[in-house]
Amino acid sequence: MGTAIMGTGEEPRVIKVLSAAKTITQDDHNTIIEMNSASAQVLTVRGPLPKGFFCTVIRTGAGSVTLAAGANLTLNSVAGALGLSAQYAVASIICYDNNIAVLSGSLA
Repeated sequence: MGTAIMGTGEEPRVIKVLSAAKTITQDDHNTIIEMNSASAQVLTVRGPLPKGFFCTVIRTGAGSVTLAAGANLTLNSVAGALGLSAQYAVASIICYDNNIAVLSGSLA
């Protein structure tokens, strides 16, 4: 058994995506998504997402990983960067208001 994070009582779940794009929804709350693909992949973040939603994306493969805002969601980031910068880059999606999220981490 793992250790709960930040007193939430929730342990993060891990999803390995080897070679496929994924749509991130509220079901992915508190999830670590590992993107391990040799080819370029797009993760679409789709609303509605509640305030307090968060998940983390790790790019372990050589293929680029880009995040895109889907229906019912505004996805903000510094300078509009939505791609994970390189292999082993990590980024987090945090919903700070209903259907408004920020992407933060090693972005390009």
